[in-house]
Amino acid sequence: MNILKKELKIGLKPFIFWSIGLFFLVFAGVVKFTGISGVEGASVKELFDKFPKIILALFGMAGLDATAIDGYYGILAFYALICGMIYGVSLGTNIINREVVDKTFEFIFTKPRKRSYIVNMKFISATIYLAAFSLLNYIFSIVAIRTLDLEKNIDKEILLFSLAIFIISMLYCVIGIFIATVIKNYEKGNLYGNLFFFVTFILSIIYDVVENGSIIRIFTPFKYLLPTDIVNGKFEILPLIASIVIIIALYIVSLKIFERKEFSN
Repeated sequence: MNILKKELKIGLKPFIFWSIGLFFLVFAGVVKFTGISGVEGASVKELFDKFPKIILALFGMAGLDATAIDGYYGILAFYALICGMIYGVSLGTNIINREVVDKTFEFIFTKPRKRSYIVNMKFISATIYLAAFSLLNYIFSIVAIRTLDLEKNIDKEILLFSLAIFIISMLYCVIGIFIATVIKNYEKGNLYGNLFFFVTFILSIIYDVVENGSIIRIFTPFKYLLPTDIVNGKFEILPLIASIVIIIALYIVSLKIFERKEFSN
């Protein structure tokens, strides 16, 4: 438990940083909707329809109606998801590489605890912070939307988007763990993790732009839980199950590899 407490203490400052950013993202985004809703909806929609598909995909607007509060919130949640993914990758890679980079692994790994126990404690800490991040997204969103005094209630959609942020952020966290486990140059763990994020982001844009690009969806967790489905109040069951299975399987594989990994100064 001392390891968990230490990890929670170390992770508190970055979490506060990400939480403040999320707060401004959500509330500033909701304020901007008042400007859009103040203009005739049809004219705004017509303007957005003239945008190239690649622009709509780049800003998370593909398939969403920015003039409706649920569609607009879907775009806002897209940016919150990006924050959660980057945060998740950072937490995941740091679980493995921080002790190696700081040259403290010799001390920690000679303690009467298995490596897997140490990693598990660190992973629990990361899970707590990602769950808290997703919960804050839900709270901030509910409070911000309430200020608009709208007739349409999107509480369910906000909950589903927040759950999606948690699941996909956890997926990127275990991907970060896996990357940091298999690479030899530990200092580049965050670099490779962020590179993975960037590649999957590009693939998500391609998915939104091309016709019949469903095969691309397999390779980009951005599209495992589609915003267009969540706006309609649902998750696709198969991608949801696949995300959870990948999280569990990849974490177990990473632990097995890490247990046998040799370290050197």
